[in-house]
Amino acid sequence: MRREIILFLIFLFINQLAFSQSQGLYDSLGTARQLMNEKKISEAIMILRSCEKSYPGNVHVIRLRGQALYWSKDFEATHSYFKASIERYPNLQVLNLDYGRILFELNQLNDAKLYLLKYLKQEPEDAECNLMLGKIAYWQGKSQESSLKYLNVVHKNYPTNQQAIDLIKEVRQNRSPYLKIGLSKYSDSQPLESIQTSIESGFYQSAWLQPGVQFQNRSFDGNLNARLLEFTNKTAFIKSKTEVLMRVGVFQNSWATKAPYTAGVEIRQKILNDFEITGNIDLSPYMYTLKSLTRNVMQTNYTASLGRETGDKFKGKVTFRHQLFEDKNYVQWFSIWTLFPILRTSALKFEIGYAFLAAWSKENRFVLENPEAANTSPTSQINRYPGVYDPYFTPENQIGNSLLAKGDLKLGSSITISFNANVGVYSKIDYPEFFQYQTGNSQQGGVEKIFTNTKYTPLDLKSTINWRLSQKILLSAEYIYFKTIWYDSHTLGAGLKMNFWNDKR
Repeated sequence: MRREIILFLIFLFINQLAFSQSQGLYDSLGTARQLMNEKKISEAIMILRSCEKSYPGNVHVIRLRGQALYWSKDFEATHSYFKASIERYPNLQVLNLDYGRILFELNQLNDAKLYLLKYLKQEPEDAECNLMLGKIAYWQGKSQESSLKYLNVVHKNYPTNQQAIDLIKEVRQNRSPYLKIGLSKYSDSQPLESIQTSIESGFYQSAWLQPGVQFQNRSFDGNLNARLLEFTNKTAFIKSKTEVLMRVGVFQNSWATKAPYTAGVEIRQKILNDFEITGNIDLSPYMYTLKSLTRNVMQTNYTASLGRETGDKFKGKVTFRHQLFEDKNYVQWFSIWTLFPILRTSALKFEIGYAFLAAWSKENRFVLENPEAANTSPTSQINRYPGVYDPYFTPENQIGNSLLAKGDLKLGSSITISFNANVGVYSKIDYPEFFQYQTGNSQQGGVEKIFTNTKYTPLDLKSTINWRLSQKILLSAEYIYFKTIWYDSHTLGAGLKMNFWNDKR
């Protein structure tokens, strides 16, 4: 009897001692967490280092110490600590999740994937791990199936997980095959009118292979038609944040027998803080004047830009374009624009900004509309003769300053209304006109092209409505009003985009 009492007392003593030690550990962990929340990271690390000496291999201590090191931004120490702990305690699989999460947040996606997959072998249903792996596959340009393999696990076990729902929707819409159909009506005061129909299709195979094809048909007044067929491909180099867009095609019209080819290469390079450098070479037809519809007019545009078109603080871009024509003449353009957010809610976004434009030409292509006017006999009056640009516009010392406004309004979850306004506040150009002149005793005369420094008020307005009928079908409509010193134009268009995917996959 006495022996049983002694054993019972020993058991109580050991149990109490263990409880005291356990309570001391949890008190230390609580103190360390409080210090971390107070941003006293160094003090927290000292406590956790002492705890780990007293309780080696304790998963709670190791996880919190690793988190504290990460919060201290000593990333070298963080990497060393997690790698050593994972090697020393291979049974603590949750450390692979913790370290994978840190690598994920540091955008070291390949290393993150390595550790997350190790954890997934032990916990294949873990929502956080599957969600990160799904994002990594998507961000690294993998196929739709590679991302959905992980995201569908989360959606199956947690149907209301909004991150999984949103990402599955985004992956399907951006990685699935699509078909776009467009119809637009254009008219301006030259007068030039056309109706354009277009069809475009493409699919995503991988970051390296994103092929597409597009066909356009433009019908002008006077039974004139122009057709364009192009094949495209987009290649993304994920690690270097580089994109290359290439296209090649053929252009054919009813006013010329020759069918020239079209081509283009554009390189986009992401740099720090969401900035992007872009270089572009583009060979394409020119069809913006009445005279350009009488023969093939091809242009080669060399464009370079630096801009930031994402983010919440500001957007902007600086662009230079060299527009070269087959007759060796050229037009050069320089522009700057910037936008700043004024209002940002879940339903409404509004931005305002400023834009500057400068343009000049090597040679002017403004000619008499009626060449016979040059032979007109002189009179005692000064007469003005109409002219046209043949075959393309050539601005002379054009300067433009304008105010910008941009707004996006969401009506529910399916309709978005957007508008853009570019309103000129001070613009001028050397504008050409033809006048009859006379010399001496009025027996000699002719027509002279005179440039007058002219102020004008350009205007560019665009309104768009996007209506998503379903995840697979998007309807759009837009109206554009464009006013320059040369003409006013109106464009009214509508479009349909359809994505294709199997909902059961």
